[in-house]
Amino acid sequence: MPSDEIHKMEQQIPNLIKDIHSDNPDDILHASTEIRKLLQIDNSPFLSKIINSGGLPTFIKLLSWDDHPQIQFECCWILTNLAASTSDHTKLLIDEGAIKPLVKLLKSDDESIRQQACWTLGNITCDSDENRDLILHTNAFPLILDIVKNLDDLKLETVQTVSWTISNILRSIREAPRIEYFKQAIPFLSKLLDYRDEEVLKDTCWSLVYGISQENIAITSRIQFVIDIDPLLCSKVIKLLYYKNIDLQTPSIRFISFISSDIINSKDNIYSKTLISSFYNLLQIPRISHMNDTIWSLSQIITADEEQIKELIDGGLVPILVNLLNNADSPVQIDIFLILSNSIVNTTSPKQLLYLLSQSCLKSILNFYLYGSASTDPTLPNEKLIRILLICIENILNIFLFDNNNKQNNQYYQQCLKNLQDSNGLLFLKKLQNHSNKYIKDKTNTILKKISNNNNNNK
Repeated sequence: MPSDEIHKMEQQIPNLIKDIHSDNPDDILHASTEIRKLLQIDNSPFLSKIINSGGLPTFIKLLSWDDHPQIQFECCWILTNLAASTSDHTKLLIDEGAIKPLVKLLKSDDESIRQQACWTLGNITCDSDENRDLILHTNAFPLILDIVKNLDDLKLETVQTVSWTISNILRSIREAPRIEYFKQAIPFLSKLLDYRDEEVLKDTCWSLVYGISQENIAITSRIQFVIDIDPLLCSKVIKLLYYKNIDLQTPSIRFISFISSDIINSKDNIYSKTLISSFYNLLQIPRISHMNDTIWSLSQIITADEEQIKELIDGGLVPILVNLLNNADSPVQIDIFLILSNSIVNTTSPKQLLYLLSQSCLKSILNFYLYGSASTDPTLPNEKLIRILLICIENILNIFLFDNNNKQNNQYYQQCLKNLQDSNGLLFLKKLQNHSNKYIKDKTNTILKKISNNNNNNK
């Protein structure tokens, strides 16, 4: 904005402030509207001038003019802009007593006023945990939630403002709000998840992330905490994983990552199948945070369920995981190692096992241990990885044990033996024959003896 234009507009401020103190509602409305417009300018150069003019107490007083809703609206909008500027200005609003009349406006019959009051409180809240707690202590949160009780009757802008404000309240800078507030919000958040606006959905998901990640919710009961309040909420979040909007996917997968560790132990295991099928698209997104959260969630879900392994295969995830294990950074690799090894260990299906071997799963997990990060990273549990690999190899041999009466099974055994050799499996076993750990040494020699006996039977 040209300096001469700024100067011209600045000259109007004293008269506008004078009119704000007028007894004439028309003059007050005109003045408050013009002041609001000055503050709406990006990086408004008039903030300090208006603050220092002494008009702030009057703006706050005018919030109580119930007979003049348009004046209430304009003054509320002025405070919204001031609260969005600096922490000092926000503190000044609080010190001048703005919170109480703003909370009262949440009960206004005028939707636009309710929205604007909510927006101002949202700006105040996001400045600090202390500001948030001041607002919560006025019993504002139930009033904010109550605004979205009947979504069909509201303007889009109102729903967006409320969902954004809720996320600000549940978010913490240093200390989370009491868990009761999250519990109170869950039914409303579930309702907002049915709203078809991606901004609303994004902020709603972030609210869920902020709430579910609180340390005072036991990790083993996070999903049950949510299900007990709303059994449908988790399914609604899972559906959001199919959206193409990365900004929406980010909080969705983050929420899933927090509850994935106890999905299997929940009362209803319907989530794992839906989740696995959604991960294919997520793994195509070149964003490391998505990758980490997706892989972590998958590693928690793929345990001992053969049906899950089928979903992993049918969903086309195995080749992607193998490629990631061969090329990804180490923080993701250990989780991929666990996914692939769990799949090999826990399947009893020859068809599934042959597919996993054909996709180089065994070769990839062995190479990860022999030549990848596991061979150089001292923080990785070396002996634990060895035990897992030995159990993988043992399960392969158990499924395809040599049997003179089963020609097809013997063909499968020969395929697996060749795969084991091509995957450096025999090299791996020979290195462990004299391992210092008795369990590893004995298990290795048992496996080698089994291979030798099978080979002799096959002659």
